[in-house]
Amino acid sequence: MHVERQRGTQVMHGAKTGSVRGLPQRRMLDLRGLGLLGWAPFPQCKTLLPRWIKMLKLVLMQIAAGSIGVVVSGWLFGWLASISAAIGSGAVVLPNLLFAGFLSWTARVKGTPDVGTFLFGELMKLFLTLCLLIMVPVFYAGAHWGALIIGVALSLHALFLAFLVKT
Repeated sequence: MHVERQRGTQVMHGAKTGSVRGLPQRRMLDLRGLGLLGWAPFPQCKTLLPRWIKMLKLVLMQIAAGSIGVVVSGWLFGWLASISAAIGSGAVVLPNLLFAGFLSWTARVKGTPDVGTFLFGELMKLFLTLCLLIMVPVFYAGAHWGALIIGVALSLHALFLAFLVKT
């Protein structure tokens, strides 16, 4: 078993453990030994992978909450209503996925995204969500509005539940 010491931490077979200044032990995956980060065009991308994974977790939580909304809407109103709930959930999840990608890209280019970039991305996310919801009656005239609102509400409230999940 190969063990290296680096600034108060130990690296063992791809796992990093250790404590620094009395903080509790952390265990995180060290991807350098696995060869997964060798393709990155920028050396600072090593630190961006955990950020992107955290943002992806939030989007996956929204997808899970939207899926629950689809099932509940299908159970309450019928299978056609579940399509409306999926459209409503998608109108929230898609802009959030694009926003997470935008923040990840900005962090890769600038190092860390500043407040102006974050606010611009947040405004674009809200604008895209609103545009997608406005387009629903144009392209899907038979939308069930109760189910659509259930999908939107559950997907939006998944972000509030993200504070309960330890990242």
